[in-house]
Amino acid sequence: MHGQFKSTVKCPDCDKLSITFDPFMSVSLPIPEIKIVEKSYFWVPYDTSKKCIKDSFKFKSLEQIKTLRRYIASTFDVHQEQFELVIIQDEQVKRILPRYE
Repeated sequence: MHGQFKSTVKCPDCDKLSITFDPFMSVSLPIPEIKIVEKSYFWVPYDTSKKCIKDSFKFKSLEQIKTLRRYIASTFDVHQEQFELVIIQDEQVKRILPRYE
């Protein structure tokens, strides 16, 4: 792949603007670091005779909510459609995550 870099420089004294284009044959880009994130959650079963459980999980920062759904479903042996993911912040419900995310 090849192309041109556009550079724009403005003189602070006379305000003259200089625009140049420099050709390139290839570009080296850094690979973003993938961080491992650990989050805590509460499992609150629909069956009130069962206890609530506080647990945590680790995941790569780029993973999606569906990864969390799969993890919780396998941990508690339930289907992914049988529970809701709710973000709680400052003791208030901030967002109920959609099932398709």
